[in-house]
Amino acid sequence: MIFALFVMTSLFVVMPALADIAHLNIAGVDTMVGTYQGYYVGPISASLGVSPQTTPIPGGIVCNDVATTTYVPTSYDVYVSTLSDLSNTKFKDEPNALLKYEEAAWLVGQMKGLTDAATVGPIQFAVWNIFSGYPSDSSTQAWIASANSAVLGMGTNLSAFNGVRIYSPVNTNNQEFMGAVPIPGAVWLLGSGLVGLIGIRRKYFG
Repeated sequence: MIFALFVMTSLFVVMPALADIAHLNIAGVDTMVGTYQGYYVGPISASLGVSPQTTPIPGGIVCNDVATTTYVPTSYDVYVSTLSDLSNTKFKDEPNALLKYEEAAWLVGQMKGLTDAATVGPIQFAVWNIFSGYPSDSSTQAWIASANSAVLGMGTNLSAFNGVRIYSPVNTNNQEFMGAVPIPGAVWLLGSGLVGLIGIRRKYFG
């Protein structure tokens, strides 16, 4: 199941700005750290743009949407947002949406450099649990509590999350991801910008 949009009008070679639409390319599950309690967990390799003009997203992207299934590898279009504007995000209408995205962003940051699924898995479960209420294990609530404490300690200052981007599917049947700002380079944006994204849930097929 592959979704792709190649609109070759009004091309710009610039980096995605706030709430741009871009084309996201997601690699296969072999680029993830592995499985935890039957779920693929952790960052998955991804890039923005249309080949051959693509730009890697450093550290990959992390799914925050376990309730939706997307098959990888694949590519599709997404809105690229920052925490300062959630208007195009998937969970914008949830109570305390900003707090939830901040907590998820903090948790995603805790995965950096980790390569063991047994360590990454509980953090991934916490990210999913924030938005969907499941899955969970014995440490899920502890991770969420740590994220909440860290975020509340920052007050209203979002500068700690300036490097975070939310990749929300234009087609809401796909998953939402969170990750870093793409490495500077040429990215082919379509119209207002174009970023594609793909999600991952518990089972991935490639």
